[in-house]
Amino acid sequence: MARASRLRQSVAVIVVAVAGLVGGLAMMAPLEAAQVTTTGGYLNWGIKESFRSYIVGPIAKGSTSPQGGASVNGDGTYRFPLASGTYDASTGVGSFTFSGSVRFQGHSGQLDMVVSNVRVQLSGGSGSLVADITSKSLESATTVPYTGVTLATLTGASAVPGTNVVNWTGIQSTLTASGAQAFAGFYTAGLPLDPLTISAQLAAASTATATSTATATATATGTATATATATATATAPSTPFVGPAPRPSSAGLLVTSPGAAQPVSQLTGALASGGCSVETLALLQQGTWRIMIAGAPPAANAGLPASLEGATPFFVRCV
Repeated sequence: MARASRLRQSVAVIVVAVAGLVGGLAMMAPLEAAQVTTTGGYLNWGIKESFRSYIVGPIAKGSTSPQGGASVNGDGTYRFPLASGTYDASTGVGSFTFSGSVRFQGHSGQLDMVVSNVRVQLSGGSGSLVADITSKSLESATTVPYTGVTLATLTGASAVPGTNVVNWTGIQSTLTASGAQAFAGFYTAGLPLDPLTISAQLAAASTATATSTATATATATGTATATATATATATAPSTPFVGPAPRPSSAGLLVTSPGAAQPVSQLTGALASGGCSVETLALLQQGTWRIMIAGAPPAANAGLPASLEGATPFFVRCV
């Protein structure tokens, strides 16, 4: 009964507190997530499975040859090392250049195609794949270069951030009209190519200072005011949040450190190290408050995501 009463009181406090926070958050200047450069990574892409099978099959009797650092994965797809790139988590915009090439030869050299200098541009869930291609079709003895051709359009890109890394799996690729021409007329535009997997290792965010201030008022049996002012420099943070941890029996508004997403468990652990044993943590997400109450049944806390994106404001109450 005592626990149930405490939980009801916590919910009542948060409901009133978050109502006061809405106005403050609406005026809050968002922290800018700096564009960061890549330090390594790779692209896994098979180009087109049926084409690979045809080249090494009984008709073409040819071969595929990864070169310049590219290699063959266990499933027959190719791995292209990430040579350079940038990524901005706040906009979902990424630009990546991969080294290595793959050469396809068949029909005693009559068919010869090289795919190299692969570049991927992503913006949110879509993008494009550009490459340099040289190809010679069965009908022509002339090798034709196609430099910087947009080989495929990309859809279904969903970034999964980690600690100094971001991954995309299952990106769908579709052959373009210019790509079909560079493919020596083997396929028509609109045909699905193999899906892509990209892993990009990220350097620490470049210096970018942003300031954010908000005030929250919470009323239970009395009135308590908590003000959080956060000034962040987007370098590798020593804690997963910006600003001092609230004192015991108080509340505050904090902001997750810019950059990679921060697990809630890491946030609560860091707060505890700062003297704040978290009773309640709340997040405003797409107009809906997601609340976690310590000691509540898991189902009651299911609405709060396991991780909070970088530069995200959140409310915390300490016991």
